[in-house]
Amino acid sequence: MPDKFLKILLISCLLFSVQTAKAQFGLSATYFFSKQGDFSNPITPFSFRGWGQQWGLVGIETGVTLFRMGGMNIKNSALESSNSLVNPFFSLMVPVELTFSIPTPLGVFQLRGGGFGYGNLDLSTHEGNFDRAFKSTYDWKLANAAIENDNGLGYGYRAGLGYMVDINSQLSLTMEASYLSGQSQYAWRGTVVGMDQSDQLQELAFSEPDAQLDFTGYEISVGVIINTGKKGRSKGGKKRRRR
Repeated sequence: MPDKFLKILLISCLLFSVQTAKAQFGLSATYFFSKQGDFSNPITPFSFRGWGQQWGLVGIETGVTLFRMGGMNIKNSALESSNSLVNPFFSLMVPVELTFSIPTPLGVFQLRGGGFGYGNLDLSTHEGNFDRAFKSTYDWKLANAAIENDNGLGYGYRAGLGYMVDINSQLSLTMEASYLSGQSQYAWRGTVVGMDQSDQLQELAFSEPDAQLDFTGYEISVGVIINTGKKGRSKGGKKRRRR
């Protein structure tokens, strides 16, 4: 899917879903497990999911979650690290998904897929982990870096499964699990001083303009939906909002 088309789809679906999501609301806890990063949790109560519209078995949903990210890694870089190369930061994520529901006697199972956009606050390089990655990559004994970075908006793709079961006519339990793959600009640059294996002092300029934040990992969400009407049904279909 072209990048421009994905961005237009995210914005259009978000505006449409916010206008139609009026029949249900709820509470949820959404957690993100970053690839080669650290555990991340939502900033309660800023996690709203499930805004949208459903027509029979097919639906569209969006929402917004403010995460406190524990850390992430960087891709398109010469440096390799099993630890997070960025410090903890805040991230505001907006998912947009198509859903296909499969009703069963045990509840409703869903196939989910779409895209997401996000913006980050207070994003900076973890210079301790950067130093260790730089020493390993360039075979230095010592390294001490001063790094600056860009912070661009990001987007990506997501796919997963969902499950919803009615507790009673007013309350439903929801569980979702998704895989996310995204990126955003993280052009970083600075100066590294240290000592190589010959005990020679070195000072190098470091710059990787094509580096990107690796927003890849797994998201798990557990919540409840409270139906304000007859399960949120109207002539237009099933509307629901989960927070």
